[in-house]
Amino acid sequence: MAPEHIENPYPTEEEKADIVASTGVDRKQLSCWFSNNRKRFWKPKVDEIRAQYGLAETDRFPPELLATATFYTPAGSEDMNNAGENNDDEPDNKHQKLSDDIVAV
Repeated sequence: MAPEHIENPYPTEEEKADIVASTGVDRKQLSCWFSNNRKRFWKPKVDEIRAQYGLAETDRFPPELLATATFYTPAGSEDMNNAGENNDDEPDNKHQKLSDDIVAV
């Protein structure tokens, strides 16, 4: 996840359109993927960083922390075919590409 998305983990409409165009997934799958990843990866990581640095929920992350934060969803962590379901199947290459593209955003 790019530093500008750490405090606001929602892609712009333009970013969503770029991801849809480059991966071929439909908009609903993409929305489910982002929702699931915010719950499974983003929120726990934000909570961990806040606890580590003694930041309250309302505190903004310091710029120097944002610049050094390793904060992304592991590639291949979600299978876009089943973005709305719990599924532990291996993701295919198309979905690996989606994860790679989203990490780049």
